[in-house]
Amino acid sequence: MPMPLPIQSIRPQVDECLSSPEPLVVVAPTGSGKSTCLPVWMSESFDGPVLVIEPRRVACQSLATYVAGTMGEPVGQRVGYRIRFANRSSAATRILFVTPGVALRMIGGGPLPFEAVLFDEFHERGWEVDLCLTLLRARNQPNTGSPKIVVTSATLDAEVLAAALGATLLTAEGRTFPVSVSYVETDAPPTLRDLDRRVSDAVAGVLRAPHDDGGDILVFLPGKREISACDRALRRRLGNRPDIVLMSVHGQLPTDRVARALADHSGARRVFLATNVAETSLTIPRVTTVIDTGLVRMRAHRAGRSGLVTLPVSKASMDQRAGRAGRVARGEAVRLWSARFVPVPDRPPEVMCIELDDVVLRATVAGLGSDAIGRAPWVTPPPEFALERAISRLKALGALTSAGRASDLGRSLLELPVSLHEARILVDPPPELTPTLCDLVGVLQARADILRPLDVLPAENRADVELERVRLLKAGRDEVSDALVCLRHGQPREHGLHSSALKEARAISSALRRVLGCPCGSPTRDPSPLPARGALSTFLLRRWPEAAFALRPRADGAGRGTPGGKRRRGGEPWANGVVELGVYPYARWGRDKPGDGHWPKAGLIMQHEWIEDGGTGIVGVGSMLLPCTFHELAGARLGEERVGTVRVAWTRDRCPVVTGEVSQVLGGAVLQSLERQLEGAVLRKAVAELILEGRWLASAGEGVCDDLHVARTLRDWPGQCPGSLLRLDAWLASPNVFLEDRLAQLGVEQCEDLALVDGDDLRLDVTSELGAPIGREDEVRAAFPRAWGYQGAQYACTVDPRRREVMLTPQGASAKRLKEPPRWALPGFEGFKVRYRQASRVVTLRD
Repeated sequence: MPMPLPIQSIRPQVDECLSSPEPLVVVAPTGSGKSTCLPVWMSESFDGPVLVIEPRRVACQSLATYVAGTMGEPVGQRVGYRIRFANRSSAATRILFVTPGVALRMIGGGPLPFEAVLFDEFHERGWEVDLCLTLLRARNQPNTGSPKIVVTSATLDAEVLAAALGATLLTAEGRTFPVSVSYVETDAPPTLRDLDRRVSDAVAGVLRAPHDDGGDILVFLPGKREISACDRALRRRLGNRPDIVLMSVHGQLPTDRVARALADHSGARRVFLATNVAETSLTIPRVTTVIDTGLVRMRAHRAGRSGLVTLPVSKASMDQRAGRAGRVARGEAVRLWSARFVPVPDRPPEVMCIELDDVVLRATVAGLGSDAIGRAPWVTPPPEFALERAISRLKALGALTSAGRASDLGRSLLELPVSLHEARILVDPPPELTPTLCDLVGVLQARADILRPLDVLPAENRADVELERVRLLKAGRDEVSDALVCLRHGQPREHGLHSSALKEARAISSALRRVLGCPCGSPTRDPSPLPARGALSTFLLRRWPEAAFALRPRADGAGRGTPGGKRRRGGEPWANGVVELGVYPYARWGRDKPGDGHWPKAGLIMQHEWIEDGGTGIVGVGSMLLPCTFHELAGARLGEERVGTVRVAWTRDRCPVVTGEVSQVLGGAVLQSLERQLEGAVLRKAVAELILEGRWLASAGEGVCDDLHVARTLRDWPGQCPGSLLRLDAWLASPNVFLEDRLAQLGVEQCEDLALVDGDDLRLDVTSELGAPIGREDEVRAAFPRAWGYQGAQYACTVDPRRREVMLTPQGASAKRLKEPPRWALPGFEGFKVRYRQASRVVTLRD
């Protein structure tokens, strides 16, 4: 008779709580049975169907299949699941497992047809799960038949959550055994450096240890790429040992492969290479040893977009991982970092770490106004500044109206089964580009290199594979084009392609092609050629301008990884003025050599990843580079304009005609340089300099500086100006900024607009702007001049009304050679202390 699961010990309390309207929080460790038992108990307690939200696709499918099996029927009848691009449910389904993205679409579509909603593994705190719970709570009203909310977790600070939800808290204790923890002999924190070698050494060390208990080994790795690298290293290290089976476990595996990986292989010892999906979402039996790399890959905001960041795990996750070794017997946890490393206690929820464009748009489509999102009943409210930034971007994109509601464009973006970032290139694209754009999104979403490096293939197959690749990719031009050709025409064995990544990319492309109504619904049956590179890049530059980068000039031609050259660690530096990414030159055949020797200097970098490594900060890595020319980037008006030497000619009416060498610069690379008349912001900047230098509108510059001096003095004078002056701070700090803003207000865009500008137009109405008492401005001008002259020397006068002090500073070489002016010669400055500063020397002239 099987041993009862720990969760069954609290069944009576669960049943009692399910009969009340208050939310319920259940805390139980992984393997306690909460994810398989609670959905069934909830279904038995309610007349209607139950929705179960699982944070990971692989757990969603596996749990639905398992629970259906316990009922003696296949998945899709009383128990079903829905994930992106797959629906195994029916009208008879009473327990529906879904991923957070699917749940969010259901909640956003109107009232839910479910009696209860279970948020499983809530401690993972993905933004979609947090938003689902927030929207559900915002809609739930007493006595309205709203769904019962149940939340489960393995590691969460349950008291805080229960208090936030006003929920009942139940705890089920799990069966655990002691786990010994050891650290490798190193001074390093968790790092990606030599990870495959270090994992291979650790596994080999466990297998040859004299006290080895023969149990299975679970290795925690940050992602699929590291799983593949460690799998290759272990196969080289262990050879073809029949008593060892290597198993990969990650979120993109098909359900049947997960089931095979978790099945009991009698007589064979298993080494599981897993992402943190094995931390709490999946229960892996027979594990008695955990090897923890201490790394996790998660989403975070960097440079205006959300991307994947590889970080050290929190202490809570480290403890959770170690505990996986003590589920069936005494166990051991080997940590591949220094014992002196101090981890953060826990990682914050995703809504605190990412750009919130998707969050805001989803919330507004679900009925929340953008101004109400921050006030919604969040468990952890997102940062106000991040909400404001996202709202601003969405309004600029046209996805939100000026009133903060979802526009037709915003709703169209969310109809596509991809993130907002990818959806931007799929809304109303040119028909001739639509199939290729669907293929491109499929490749990017697969998040794995479809073209496998030759050196990871069996040695006896490499020559044949290389020959077939030459035939397949003979017309290829770059990494993106090669990936698209492989997507359409490649064969995993014949061309050495990553079979699961290829399958996933093709599935995503086919689904998008159907949604967008492409004539050919499958990339593998599409006979059309790829579009010209220029047509694709021109479109992408309009929709994804932030993906445009240029190779930094210092890297151009130096240490580029070319034959005979030294390859730069971390890749070559590419930048866009906001962020820098390291990009390795693309080697088509996967070897450490260039494809054709011609390296691009500009392009769209479509995949960004970030790594926190060795305590040196976060480093960006880019891939999937579509080359562009400098001319194409300049034509898209990317980068910033920098003006070299400015030349001024004068019309007959003494109006300036300002010309200069205008360079368009992106990431330090000059895209183009043209000698032309200045216009727009660069013109206003140059004209402001002319005014302050006295070269145009001779007295206006001095007058503006006097105005700003008086305004600054009045702003700081206690009780003089009742209004808020924060908006004037930039003007008062810099006359250049004030003049540039004033010229913009006057509509100066072209040189001919300057003919309409008069010196009086530029002056600041101090009394009006500051709300100062009538007459006070004239008093301050007379009593506190901006500059004072004595015996041919000029002194700047800085007034501090709060301290009732004036500081004199000599201006020019002649004034600095003289001694400080005598007290008797000073201007009035009535009631103010007068001090004199030259360099670091300060002298009091009058108390």
